[in-house]
Amino acid sequence: DIITLAKPLAGGLPLSATLIPEKINSLLKVGDHGTTFGGGPVTTAVASLVWDIISQPRFLAEVTEKGEILAAELTKIAASHSTGPCRAGEVRGKGLLRGLEIIAPDEKIAGVMKNLLAKTREAGLLALRSGKNVLRLAPPLVISAEEIREGARIIGSVLGGVLEEG
Repeated sequence: DIITLAKPLAGGLPLSATLIPEKINSLLKVGDHGTTFGGGPVTTAVASLVWDIISQPRFLAEVTEKGEILAAELTKIAASHSTGPCRAGEVRGKGLLRGLEIIAPDEKIAGVMKNLLAKTREAGLLALRSGKNVLRLAPPLVISAEEIREGARIIGSVLGGVLEEG
């Protein structure tokens, strides 16, 4: 019955929203609900601009294309590192929020992930970990196809060594 929204609404500025149906709204009285990041004039103006940009059909089509490029690049990487006790697994996610599963024995996975994140960072790519064994990529929607390919090149170049070191 209640949906909360936050981070992307104002392009990174602090803004949140709560979506509620009339049956819930009619129960709330002044003072029942407060907000830390409610709609101030600057963040609301930015949110309006963000909405205008992401609602453009061409922008959304480009984001979809970039997501497909990222998925294809990660799939190639996974295929080229698919054997051995430490290896790449499935590509997960949708659009530009993707993950590459890393498979390793339980006693090694923490070290493998720590090493992988450190090596990608040293090579110029900021990535995250999701769960205990997924390399998480969350690039901005405005990333270029060339930047996606460069990020994939970095992952591919460090992954083999990290998996071998296991």
